Amino acid sequence: MTRKNITISVRSLTEVLSEFASVVRDAQAGKIGPPRIGLTFESIDAVRNVLTPKRLGLLKAIRESRPQSVYALAKATGRQLKNTQDDVALLARLDLVELERGRGKRAALKPRVRYDSIRLTIPLHDAR
Repeated sequence: MTRKNITISVRSLTEVLSEFASVVRDAQAGKIGPPRIGLTFESIDAVRNVLTPKRLGLLKAIRESRPQSVYALAKATGRQLKNTQDDVALLARLDLVELERGRGKRAALKPRVRYDSIRLTIPLHDAR
């Protein structure tokens, strides 16, 4: 699979809604561009609350070691299984981690990170 970069941006709700309206207008006019891959947060504090050092460590560990299960990831990182499961589930909801089900009834979920890097963009202006 092609490796991608993901952009995480900090923008106001007004900016996000304005961009959404622009995308809708373009779609209605038949101008549909490539999908945008990324996440938007309203503040840098919100980014910090989600992308904690431990969660970033999980992303790196998944990318580098390709664990066969969340249990193996917890073991490799020295973290409690429950905390690892919770963090991986959150990262999966944000599409930063993909969970692949193995074969069989009791097959483990394999976490995967398909990105090479995360880019964070922070505007130095207020939206007006």
